[in-house]
Amino acid sequence: MRAYLELKKKGSGLAIYDKNCPDNIPLKTSR
Repeated sequence: MRAYLELKKKGSGLAIYDKNCPDNIPLKTSR
């Protein structure tokens, strides 16, 4: 099973989003 993740710039850090999640809630954020 492959995870479809997307890296997006959020503020001064990066946020990992799950493309399968309609709400696009960040799974992990780094500051």
